[in-house]
Amino acid sequence: MDEKAGSSIRRSGRIYAAVPIEVVMDSGEGKIAYPGSTVDFSTLGTRIRTEVELRPGQQVDVIWQGQLLKSLQGRVVWSNAGRPARGVEAGLQFLQPLEIAA
Repeated sequence: MDEKAGSSIRRSGRIYAAVPIEVVMDSGEGKIAYPGSTVDFSTLGTRIRTEVELRPGQQVDVIWQGQLLKSLQGRVVWSNAGRPARGVEAGLQFLQPLEIAA
């Protein structure tokens, strides 16, 4: 498939930026935060890189560091856990769309 044709099926445009984040998960005994960073993001979701294994369907909180300093809830849509060549990458769908100031 042509790369340009594939990009036109996205529901929202992407911003490619490595933004430091924390991925917060419920461990059953409390919440645990793991460091990570975004690879890209849109108003509807983000692709992240982290050290922790994430499973499709799992809900996590993403805490954006720096100037964004915002917490969003997301659901894991896909993950490369089990075959991490460059660390674990996962695609998250935000439960509420991200508001980006113009």
